[in-house]
Amino acid sequence: YVVIVPDLCGMDKAQFAIELGELWGAGQEKEDNGIIILVKPKTALEKGKTFIAIGRGLEGAIPDGETFLIIENEMLPEFKVNNYE
Repeated sequence: YVVIVPDLCGMDKAQFAIELGELWGAGQEKEDNGIIILVKPKTALEKGKTFIAIGRGLEGAIPDGETFLIIENEMLPEFKVNNYE
């Protein structure tokens, strides 16, 4: 799932994404292979936040280092020019 939210309701971005994935039942429960891509766009008062939550079943295929590179090299350059699509 890709989720764009206006506010994280005071939660940490990782906690928000993980809890949302659990609430929505992202992925196959038996495989624990859900993915949540969370985006909270910047505002005049707050920095933007981005996080990719990966289910345990996908940690070998998509390690944390890879999610970091996806955010840094693919997502953030687009967000800097206000392209959230």
